[in-house]
Amino acid sequence: MNKDFFLVDAVLNGRSEQMQVVAGAPDEVERSTWPKASTRTDVTVDGPKRNVLVLGIPGRFTTGPAWASEPHPDAARDGLVGRADRRGAGRRLRDHRARPICDGWFNHAWFPAYEAIYDKLQDLNGAHQLTAFEEEFAPTRSGSTSSRREYAYHPFHGFSMAYMGSLATRNALGTYVVGAKKPGYARGMGCTPADSFEDALARAERLLRSEPRMPVVPAVSKPAVHVTGGRRLSR
Repeated sequence: MNKDFFLVDAVLNGRSEQMQVVAGAPDEVERSTWPKASTRTDVTVDGPKRNVLVLGIPGRFTTGPAWASEPHPDAARDGLVGRADRRGAGRRLRDHRARPICDGWFNHAWFPAYEAIYDKLQDLNGAHQLTAFEEEFAPTRSGSTSSRREYAYHPFHGFSMAYMGSLATRNALGTYVVGAKKPGYARGMGCTPADSFEDALARAERLLRSEPRMPVVPAVSKPAVHVTGGRRLSR
């Protein structure tokens, strides 16, 4: 906007209760809120570095229903690397395993652009190439008004999740999805479907050529954390 603007932001705990409320310029607000947020969000795992992350993907998350069902990168890959640590710890994890339903339900009422974004991704070499289509998917260009008048998610939400989800492809040796009802959608996200957890673990062991060392998060939303190994990262 090329203009200064005023921001009011809050840090919430796991029960969505306010821990801190800050107002001011965005940079100043961020400097104040990040340390407070880290006390409830950053978790340090001591001991030797882990090489496998096991996650349970809930059917409903902060973005709404269908989080484990839709085959969009938001459902699995963002859950994998985004919850590992958005500031770099994902690079320390060599392999990932998730258990989403992945049955192809996109929940068009809430996420009207997700299926079209997923289809577009199939014609590209990677999520980074989606940037050329952001304007095309904007509500004023696509003719869709659901995100403007019916409280649905804006199309860019799908783009941002695809970009975040691509970190798994870039930083992990492999991403396995256990028990997908429609495995083709898992493959369309750059993941490898597996029949069972034991099957995925055996594949990971062959890929790693070493014994898997696994932190296990039964449900990424309980609580939503940033996991780091060794020392806590700071911003």
